[in-house]
Amino acid sequence: MNFMPINIKLDLTPIAQSLASIMDSGHKGVAKLVGLFANRAFADVIRNQALQDAQNHSDGEAIRRGEKRFEDGVLMDVLPNTTPAGAVGLLGNAIQVEEVSNFVKALGRTAELLENIPQKLISDEPIQKTFFNRWRKEAEQIDDETLRMLWSQILAHEVAAPGTISFRTMDVVRNLSLKEAQTFQRMIKGEFDGVIPRYANGYPQFISYKEVLVMQDAGLLTAQQSTVTFSRQYSIDGTRNGTAIILSDKDFVVCVESPSFELGCYVLTDAGRCLLKIAKVKRPADDYIAILRKIAEGHSKQCFSLHPIVGINGDQIAWSAIPLWTGNAKKA
Repeated sequence: MNFMPINIKLDLTPIAQSLASIMDSGHKGVAKLVGLFANRAFADVIRNQALQDAQNHSDGEAIRRGEKRFEDGVLMDVLPNTTPAGAVGLLGNAIQVEEVSNFVKALGRTAELLENIPQKLISDEPIQKTFFNRWRKEAEQIDDETLRMLWSQILAHEVAAPGTISFRTMDVVRNLSLKEAQTFQRMIKGEFDGVIPRYANGYPQFISYKEVLVMQDAGLLTAQQSTVTFSRQYSIDGTRNGTAIILSDKDFVVCVESPSFELGCYVLTDAGRCLLKIAKVKRPADDYIAILRKIAEGHSKQCFSLHPIVGINGDQIAWSAIPLWTGNAKKA
């Protein structure tokens, strides 16, 4: 049998190009990221290329021996002389390349997230190598874009502020299914000052009771329903008094015309609160108005209003006297 020259390779160029693109960034946070992965990642790429070259040589020898054939661009075993060792070798090499590809894609997402963080907010403190190694191992396995983005947000947050993500939180997030991650993202659309309001039907706004149980089982919500009490007082000219709720993104304040305000809710676990902080995006006023309308329905005797914050000086917060929205307003 004549030997047919072949050159069967996995194209690693996109991986190398992605790595080079990340390394070209001049952002402080990305520079910290590069310091963690560069040597390992490039070593893996080179190693996989060497393994592929060795496999090419092995495949050529197998064709010479009549164990394989190359047909229409595909290398196939010739039955009945299939060699299990060769099949395992091919599979193992493909898995290694896929893991490196997944890892580099996650790094790229992390770099994109870091570039959106002002450099002055990036800590000079180094990241624990143990943390990165745990993150890397999971990143190599994730091929879903939603889960990859969530996992990349974990690393970006840790790069910016090392020590803020616990290993326990990593384990909770690592074990999330795609459906659980999507349910969490829907659930936090109804988040109000760090809790998930419970309405008249006993459920949150955007998920069902069955999904509440799923979130509890996933370690993102505590097992019991709860009540949170807001009691930060405000006074306007000594005539208008009530409770001020400074929303967590500090863009808006909710005023309730009563000495305190109690809200039935579901409470996020430590991992849930950490994930909320990582995954939450700034909201427009309309999102909060939709939440407040639902809250006001269950508290018909209390007046609510939403105001934009116009200034913060330490513990002193100033907001516009003109509300963006009012609910259950008292009639003149």
